Amino acid sequence: MANGQNAIKHLPLLHNPLLNAIFNNPFHATSPTKHTIREIAERHSDFTILVPPSHVLRSGQDSSKRKLADLCYNDDEFLRSHVIISSAPFSVSTAPVSKAQLIIYNTMNGRQVLLRGGAILTGKNFKSSIRVKILSVAQFVSFCDYFPKGSRFLLLFIEDTLLHNLPQAQITNTHDRRLAGIDLNMNQKHDITFEDLLRNYPVLSKYMSHKFYTLFHHNNRKLDKLRTRQIMSPAEIASEFRTIESEAFAIIQDCVNSDSTDGDRVYTIFDSVAAKNPKVDMNQLIHEYVELNLYDKVWLQLIFQYSSGPEPSSGGSLGQAKVLTSELYKDLSCLSLNQLDIPVQDPWKLNVLQRRITEAITVLSKLLNSDVSKQRTKIAIIGEAISALTGKTEKSLQEDLVIDADTFIGLLIMVVVHSKINDLEAHLDYIRFFGGHGSGTELSHPHPQTNNQGYLNYVLSNFDAVIYLLSSTNATSEKSHVENMIAASALNYNFWYAIKTENISELTVVLEAVKREFGDNELPRSHFLKSKNINGESFLTSAIKTKNVNLFSILFEQTSSWISFEEIMFDRNTTSDQNLLMIALQEEASEIASVLIHFFQENATEEELVSYYNSCDKHGRTVGHYLSHDLVALKLVGSYINWDIKDNILQTPLAAVCRCYDRADYKELIKQVFAIVFEQNDRVLTFDNHIDKAGNSLLHVLAKGLLESELFSNSLALVDVNQMNNKQLTPMSLYVRYSRTENLEIILRQKSLVFAMEDPKLFYNVLDYYSFSASKLSTGSNGDFPFIQSLILQRFFSENFSAGLEKKIGFLNSRFDSNSNEWLINSIFTDRISELSFKSKYISIEKLYQFYHYQKRLPAIIFFPHPSVLLEYFMKGKSSVPMYLKFRMNRNLEYLNAFLASLNYLDEAIQNETFDAFSQFFLDHHDLKSDFFKWNRDIEHHNIECKLTHTQISEIVYFVEYSLDDVRKYLHIIKKLRKLTTVCGLKQCEQRNLFDRLLLTMTNIRNLEESASIEYRNVDRPYARIEPFLLWLEMCSEEILRNCGSLLNKVTRWRTSYSKIKELNNELHHIEQQIMVVSDSNKKLQQPEAIASPPLSRQNSLSVDLALTESEIPDDTSFFNFGLVDSKRARYKKLLLLKADGVKRLMDLNYEIKLEHEQLAASISQFISFRTGYLTLALKLLVNSNLNLLRYRVFELTKYRTEIWSCPLSI
Repeated sequence: MANGQNAIKHLPLLHNPLLNAIFNNPFHATSPTKHTIREIAERHSDFTILVPPSHVLRSGQDSSKRKLADLCYNDDEFLRSHVIISSAPFSVSTAPVSKAQLIIYNTMNGRQVLLRGGAILTGKNFKSSIRVKILSVAQFVSFCDYFPKGSRFLLLFIEDTLLHNLPQAQITNTHDRRLAGIDLNMNQKHDITFEDLLRNYPVLSKYMSHKFYTLFHHNNRKLDKLRTRQIMSPAEIASEFRTIESEAFAIIQDCVNSDSTDGDRVYTIFDSVAAKNPKVDMNQLIHEYVELNLYDKVWLQLIFQYSSGPEPSSGGSLGQAKVLTSELYKDLSCLSLNQLDIPVQDPWKLNVLQRRITEAITVLSKLLNSDVSKQRTKIAIIGEAISALTGKTEKSLQEDLVIDADTFIGLLIMVVVHSKINDLEAHLDYIRFFGGHGSGTELSHPHPQTNNQGYLNYVLSNFDAVIYLLSSTNATSEKSHVENMIAASALNYNFWYAIKTENISELTVVLEAVKREFGDNELPRSHFLKSKNINGESFLTSAIKTKNVNLFSILFEQTSSWISFEEIMFDRNTTSDQNLLMIALQEEASEIASVLIHFFQENATEEELVSYYNSCDKHGRTVGHYLSHDLVALKLVGSYINWDIKDNILQTPLAAVCRCYDRADYKELIKQVFAIVFEQNDRVLTFDNHIDKAGNSLLHVLAKGLLESELFSNSLALVDVNQMNNKQLTPMSLYVRYSRTENLEIILRQKSLVFAMEDPKLFYNVLDYYSFSASKLSTGSNGDFPFIQSLILQRFFSENFSAGLEKKIGFLNSRFDSNSNEWLINSIFTDRISELSFKSKYISIEKLYQFYHYQKRLPAIIFFPHPSVLLEYFMKGKSSVPMYLKFRMNRNLEYLNAFLASLNYLDEAIQNETFDAFSQFFLDHHDLKSDFFKWNRDIEHHNIECKLTHTQISEIVYFVEYSLDDVRKYLHIIKKLRKLTTVCGLKQCEQRNLFDRLLLTMTNIRNLEESASIEYRNVDRPYARIEPFLLWLEMCSEEILRNCGSLLNKVTRWRTSYSKIKELNNELHHIEQQIMVVSDSNKKLQQPEAIASPPLSRQNSLSVDLALTESEIPDDTSFFNFGLVDSKRARYKKLLLLKADGVKRLMDLNYEIKLEHEQLAASISQFISFRTGYLTLALKLLVNSNLNLLRYRVFELTKYRTEIWSCPLSI
């Protein structure tokens, strides 16, 4: 390449070395890759090119330090490894779980690659297996002379080369995380059990399973005590368990100690397992195996002891006296934390304790699960519950919140009472007496906080203390603790029940009694007005949930002297972490919410209000997320809300308000919330923070009210109308899909909208979603479709055709029909644009080919190219699984629509005739073949005799040659223009990509990495918009040149035939003169007085009449001639027949030349006006595309500038 630098300076070099080596190589005929380039040129529609990034090729090297850019020109193997034969997949299959299509393709050098999940995986004949992500898909239109005119190639841009790829350390972070996750999952192993050993090692199963089966069988008499329901202490039950466990150990020991080959094999297996799993305790495995087989019997025996044990007052053992009964749980169901003498008083700390209690209850309730059948599992659950109670969940409270013994016992009472585990005593006994082998309480894998016997005993002793406090045997001088708790629970229940039933009279009596007793003094901490349920909800929360504003007002006003401002501020549901205002808004209690808002605004500071309104609940939602329920509240607190805070599903308050679709005043809600957002800010808003986890922007979320939101009219708003969500839907496509007609009408007016924007994965565009929406019309589920159809199709025609047309034809999308094995084109037709009457139908490409073929008979449009151009990329029987077929078909339809637009620039009469014929054809009322045969008969009927003179022929030749010269000059210009526009489109993409990569190296702009990785985007190539138009003009010009050449060829044949006829005529005249001379001499001899006959005259060369009769021609055949020499009479006849045949051919040529001349004259006249209008349309579309690109690019750069202001440069 170094030697050729001077030779390629004039060429428009492409930035990507691989593309430049294939499509812009000045040494294509002599380079090492010449055979590859020639093969690609000969079968250009069969290949797909894998294109590594330009920066990788320009900076990368192979193992021998050769630049990858040089390999593109000099290494044929490297080039062929990146060209896929996509017309014939090697293998097509479907993944069994994901149902994803797996397609294997061969490269040009016989290697195999697998296409799966948006990535390319190397396979057979590659030295190493790698996975490279497909970054983007593009179409490349060749502009060089050594490729067929207008040839198009599918490009797949990949993140790395398939050969000499980057080291693993340089692969993207995302790829690293993916691989790390796989390795982590592979290293994660589940806990080994003895049952696994028996299952995985047949030798162990063979020599032990039958013995264990006998040991655990119900006929084994040693299990009688465990099976029989009788009064036994837990120690006695454990003793029976140990007996069976000892026999299980004996079984294993006998197998190991056996003096046989089998014994050695068993010992070897155990030794191997111990070596591979050094942390596994084999004694514990055996214990748990016995525990698994005996648990049901042991557990039922323990339950029986407590169900039939003595009452605590009878003096029986504590282990068998059931204290925690369902009756006790019911009596204490309303017990509150403040009634257990907890020394903590601050409301925010009480919320923390309440939250821990709820978490511990959830954990301890796991003991009720049927799969908890191991002592180790029970210990882990209890340990986790204790950890939840003592854990420091809020760092800010780690130093302030100290859990002393009294507090811990109070918390544990709340957990035990509200978890309501009937057999908790049995669980505790099981933990005490059924530990591992050798000790009743050995632990193998305990909870991190229960990793020693002392801590476990401490935990169990705390549970014993709780059970003791809940029993009736701990009576003091007046009442036992449990009786005090039951009484407090009853007070709570009565008060809360009165609120729930909205019994205002009873509540008034209760509040008056409290007033009489305490006046305006502070209430005791254990008072029922300060009680909260297990979810941390106070009586105010219960009042809010009634939605009774009178009841709430009475409670709120009459308790104002007893309930402090801090208690109301920190009054939360500790399960959901919702404050009072959140609950009021969620319950849609608008009046109650207004009372709370006014209370806070009167008593709280600005900082406290902001903190309160923006505090998050369990789901990460603030008050702002609930404001969609109350327009009045929105106006009151909207200015305090941080609208950018995201909840756990990445939804901001603004997006949450926009999703409140069921409100009748939805538009007013949208208007108010956006007015507040714009008022809060004095800088440009990109609204990127409001994109949810599904990738939906605010434009996606809004169901209506787009005009009221001022997203398109406010100068502070910077929104992307073309942004796609995770399902690759633009707002416009989503509006079509969900029939949001109002928004659709507004967004179609936006100048920055890219109507032809495609999904980068499945390549669907808005026309596809329009077709999907049309399919719902037959079911009656899409009543808004006619209006959607009008909006979409009018925009479609304005994007692709000239304005002001009454009759329109367009092609929307295509699909492959496997039944007929041909392509079907979704065609749209209208002949009453004022009435918005559109007809849609799928028509096979074969029928369109026939229609075009028969319509091309019109003299004025014979300059249109041959119909075979329609079938070039829609081959009948073409496989329906080639790579990225949808993308190919979209590009083909762009060409078809560009060709179709040319009909609008013919004469009005021809347009009407063509559109009328298509209308009949569209409705299946048009018989193309019969019409074509009728036209042929008309031509034959008018095939009358026609004579052309030399002068007329010369005039025709002059006209054709002049036209030929004019069209050649025009064709030369069009070819150069098409090449230049193609190159300009490529250069536009390269310029955008390089600039984005420059920004990426200098800044930390979000989403810029994805944009910089895409080298070719359709939106960046407005010049590609006119390439189909220029190609059509080029083919039309070449068709005229072919027609001119055909006519000139016939003129040449006419002149040759005319010359031959003249020669034959001269020879005939010569023979006739000779005969006349001889005839006159004979007459003079016979009749000397006779007057000589005048000479024959043959003025008309085309005449075939006999100048002499046969009798007048002497027969000079000699006897000695032997037939070798024609007689004069025979020669005369022969010449006359030759002349007659020549005259017939000449007359046919006369007619053909005259007909073709007339058709050519008409077509050239039509072409002159056609090419001007058609090229004007192409230039208009080019200007519009450039304007769209500029608007789109201005938006991107403005957005980048806004983000740069908020992040430092990284230079």
